[in-house]
Amino acid sequence: MFLPHGLLLVVVGLAVWAWPCLAANRVSSPTQVQPEVLAGPVIVGAGESVGIGVALGIDEGTKMPKVSKIFPGSPAAEAGLAEGDMIREINGVQTTGLALEQCVKMIRGDAGTIVTLEILRAEDGAAIVLKLKRRAFRLTDG
Repeated sequence: MFLPHGLLLVVVGLAVWAWPCLAANRVSSPTQVQPEVLAGPVIVGAGESVGIGVALGIDEGTKMPKVSKIFPGSPAAEAGLAEGDMIREINGVQTTGLALEQCVKMIRGDAGTIVTLEILRAEDGAAIVLKLKRRAFRLTDG
């Protein structure tokens, strides 16, 4: 994988994300998502992880986790999550104002277990509830 100068490759649980080293927590507008990483507990094998398969940032406007990447073939992709969707609740707990690390802990879990997310759709703001079963998936970009 090629990384432009000034980026740091971060591997945390399920997600691999390029993160600007010097500007990791700076945003240029109130709705920009801070580059962050989400994921799951374990890298299972070369390029394989267990979880739901998303990377998140915190939206500065709403203070909710916002989906910034969906890994193809993951439970999140199969459930229809989309980049830009906001996560309003995780297992019945409101996420507004929670630290990203707290949200990550609530989403993480063992293969075969369920996490319930209330999502606000990026396209129309509609609220939907999804139950996602954590499982192994490949870490790929496309």
